Amino acid sequence: MHCLSSIRTKWRWITVVGGALAVLGAAWWFTHRGLASESAYYAFEQAVEQHDASAIYAMVLDVEKAKHGITLQHVERALDRIYYTRAPRVRRCGFLIARGEVADRWHRYYPLWCDAATGKKLRSRHPSGTLFTGVDFFRMRSGEWRLSYTQWVGAYVMSNVIGPELKALGPSAAAADREAILKQRSSLLDEFGAAWQDPDIRTPPMTRKAGRMVLLAAPGEPVIRP
Repeated sequence: MHCLSSIRTKWRWITVVGGALAVLGAAWWFTHRGLASESAYYAFEQAVEQHDASAIYAMVLDVEKAKHGITLQHVERALDRIYYTRAPRVRRCGFLIARGEVADRWHRYYPLWCDAATGKKLRSRHPSGTLFTGVDFFRMRSGEWRLSYTQWVGAYVMSNVIGPELKALGPSAAAADREAILKQRSSLLDEFGAAWQDPDIRTPPMTRKAGRMVLLAAPGEPVIRP
């Protein structure tokens, strides 16, 4: 009986250890194979809904803070201008593209936003008629997913302000009129502190491997080719 009990105990330990290893393996997979980007995105979404600028600032790429001087005050200003001037409380009410765009170590989301109190869409001049903001997350080589502040703010400015104004001008518009709108873009991005001129942030290096896009370097990282 003692021998049988010992065998049962060993099997229980094997089951427990095996289960723990399975959980750890699943966590690693989620972190390193993309689903963790969804967790990072929903943390961003929750922070927008809760007016939590500090949480969003903590997500911002280190290079945007160190090289381009993005501060908590910039994030607060962006949140007010993008969302809270339209409604004191907002929530995401869908996606323009269901899963957005995905590459290895990069995920871009396309959320649409509503007034949390009324459920009505936040109006803008975006073609969808609804406030639109692209949100880019990069997985750093450390495994952590980080937000590109520049892409988030730049997507807002281009999609809801500058893009519609340029479209309204039409192809025959005077060059001076187009230049005035582009100057407005620069002014808005300067107000937000967005480093729109940095190509490493706007167009991070990617390549195609085995039929899928692969990020060669997140902003602030050296390029390592596969």
